[in-house]
Amino acid sequence: MADNSIVSYNPASGELKTLLSGKLAIPTGIKLDGDTLYVADVFAFRAVDTKSGDVKDIYRAHASKLEYPGAVGIGGKLIALASYVTNSVQLLDRATQKDVEVLHGLKAPTDAIPLDDGSVLVLELGTGSLLKASGDKYAEHTVVAKDLS
Repeated sequence: MADNSIVSYNPASGELKTLLSGKLAIPTGIKLDGDTLYVADVFAFRAVDTKSGDVKDIYRAHASKLEYPGAVGIGGKLIALASYVTNSVQLLDRATQKDVEVLHGLKAPTDAIPLDDGSVLVLELGTGSLLKASGDKYAEHTVVAKDLS
């Protein structure tokens, strides 16, 4: 799914032949960071070099802990990947792009952005609210704004 391709398979020989492919699958969220465009691509989290056009996979669904990102937010130390599919926000270390934490149990988060104080703002479609997640494992949720549509 992350390859966004149509592949021909010959059962007699086992040969695979790519008939059609693209560099992105389902891009739903982007953030620019210098010359790097980060792409939440549902089945992958990717980085595009805006000068060369090269596309690099950072994480792929089913080959990592990636949780179907629909949006990407960039903070000073963290990257947030919001997934309304899995009701989660996945936090990555901005420098290393390694997993930091996954916030589960949210209600259709459509976007998230890490703040410099270590907390994360999460936009929940399911509640029409903007939440601030903080504390140990981001378990403290404070409603910043509600009745959003």
